[in-house]
Amino acid sequence: MSSLRIDVSQGFAPPTPAYKKANVVFNGHSYIAGAASTKVGTWDFVSRIKNTLINLDPSIWTVTGVGHGGYRMGYPGDPTGNQLRPLAATEIDPLIKAGQCNILCIMETINSIGWYQATINPATGALYTPAQVTAQSILDHTGYYNERRAAGWTKANGNLLLAFNMHVIPLWVHPDLGYAQCLYDLATWHNNVALPTGLIDGIVADPALDAELGLHPYPSTAAPAIMSGDNTHDTDYGHQIWSDLILPNLVSAYESMPVSKPHAWTPAFLKRLQWWVDMGKNGQYVLWDGVGKVFKLVDRGSWQYDFAASGALMPTHNRTNRSVDGASGNCMTMTQNLNGDYCQRVNIFLSYSCSTTGTVIAELGPNAPGNTNGWVVTHEVGGPKIASYGNVGASVATASVISGSGNHSVIFTIDHSLGSNQGNILLDGVTAPGLARSGGPNTNFFGNLAVNLFGRNGGTSSSTMKLRAAAVTTSVLTAQDITNWQTYQSLI
Repeated sequence: MSSLRIDVSQGFAPPTPAYKKANVVFNGHSYIAGAASTKVGTWDFVSRIKNTLINLDPSIWTVTGVGHGGYRMGYPGDPTGNQLRPLAATEIDPLIKAGQCNILCIMETINSIGWYQATINPATGALYTPAQVTAQSILDHTGYYNERRAAGWTKANGNLLLAFNMHVIPLWVHPDLGYAQCLYDLATWHNNVALPTGLIDGIVADPALDAELGLHPYPSTAAPAIMSGDNTHDTDYGHQIWSDLILPNLVSAYESMPVSKPHAWTPAFLKRLQWWVDMGKNGQYVLWDGVGKVFKLVDRGSWQYDFAASGALMPTHNRTNRSVDGASGNCMTMTQNLNGDYCQRVNIFLSYSCSTTGTVIAELGPNAPGNTNGWVVTHEVGGPKIASYGNVGASVATASVISGSGNHSVIFTIDHSLGSNQGNILLDGVTAPGLARSGGPNTNFFGNLAVNLFGRNGGTSSSTMKLRAAAVTTSVLTAQDITNWQTYQSLI
């Protein structure tokens, strides 16, 4: 992914280069088909990637998913069915688009291993041993990759072939050690043989590199936020983690090719992004009526938690400031409850200004102080404040009054996984003056509730404020996140 750039807005600009489009094809088993996602077409990781890439640049990206539940890699001539490889010549190869950078991402391994484990080896008359399972699975994958190369999925043709690794469940907790070992061996082969020898062009996602998804506990009851009850497929949140792994690798792979279009950083690249709204340089993510009253803010994140308001609750679109301006009685509320009971931590990124005190900027739930799984950001007489209300009580961080009436970048954090100092406030990228913490520590998870902006649900405690961008993540905040947000919010 390329570094941030400032767009040319006036004066002479060079001719727009003819960038190659990116045509992404996902092929694989039930994961590609969206298994266990409660909103296939939105929350499964293929749809998340599709919607995010189109959001980044609809002129460049197209995404297609071709998934078959229960299918293994297989080999030509095997009459048992349920195989990806024999289908690919008529199902996958025709999806190549002439003149574009075609990127094929293939996900399998787990079904091949399971199949051969339960199959008689015709050479021995006995079940395949773990070593034979691995060897046969590698043969099947090698055949698929070579056949796709022959069909045109090569760098020489301007195309890429990328592979997934699958879950590496710890050998000491999985009930089938042979299965776990074979899974580990396939990932090792991808990393140490298939990639360096050019059989594939890259690994699009490796769950072992993610602290939550890779090496996670078994059975699924030990990681209910990630794994569904079948010990195989991921929850909606698990699909988000896959999307987080895929997105930067996929964009970087495309940008490594000739005549590709570089992409500026946006909050879409933040890990564990819950939601993100901004006004866009042309106001394209804000819907307002004929007198400039805003009735919808489009969530640009992959969960698609849009905000809505009607009547007197509607704030005002400010074209000059590229902001949405709230006033007394205004409040915008998510159109659905967010899926938040998997997280103990929130980072609330805001680019805004506020001139009132004792008022709500953003709040999880209809009245955070009245429940035990919400949070609220307010402006008090003494300065900005964030508080959560949990199983112990309030956990609070406050800072001194923000000087000046202009726009500021403020990042509020509440982290219930910490034993102390659960709240934090950063002003323009550094610790806010006068930072103080009190209360807690809570250990509870946040709730499945709707977020309100500009005021409390129903239009009370509303702030007179100008909002240019807001985003929430549930990951550990990094220095790079802070730097990227600072640069991004200064350019919007």
